[in-house]
Amino acid sequence: MKILFSDRFNKDNRLGKKLSNFSVKFNDFENEDLELYDLLIPMTHKDIMYLMDLPLNKNINYLIPPEEIYLICQDKLLFYQKCIEGGFGMYFPKHNIDTKYPFVLKRRRGAFGNGCFIISNRIQEAEIKNKINNLDNYFKQECIEGDKEYSSHIIFFQGKIRFFKTVCHSFNLNFASKFLRK
Repeated sequence: MKILFSDRFNKDNRLGKKLSNFSVKFNDFENEDLELYDLLIPMTHKDIMYLMDLPLNKNINYLIPPEEIYLICQDKLLFYQKCIEGGFGMYFPKHNIDTKYPFVLKRRRGAFGNGCFIISNRIQEAEIKNKINNLDNYFKQECIEGDKEYSSHIIFFQGKIRFFKTVCHSFNLNFASKFLRK
């Protein structure tokens, strides 16, 4: 089986080694003849949007969410609001409230902590806000300190959960301290 993954997440080839029973390639989808592959696994915004824009082709196999759902997941604030509407608010840090220091000033769109600031006092808050072009792209979030973070990965297909995995990421030091030292 030939599988094409987005190029972003295989810098050290760990994923390729785990899938040694398959013919695996990592590249941007727009640079490939997609019909040469048995399965496409998009892992970047660019490749997901590329597949969304393709006309339907029964010779290309991939799973992507409906565009409406994908766009909700790309906007952290909108995602939080939808989760709260669905009754899951208790599982998320409080946001857009008057919160005491420290708090997180988080970019609505982004990944891997880019565009996130842990604000520890009024002076730092004013400095960061002066550097940001558009505050509408950010929101405040309660800072929850700790040395662990959890992320859940769920694949739905035909209305049913087909895959679910929660991963615990551990840090050598308090997560908030990592940002405060920068």
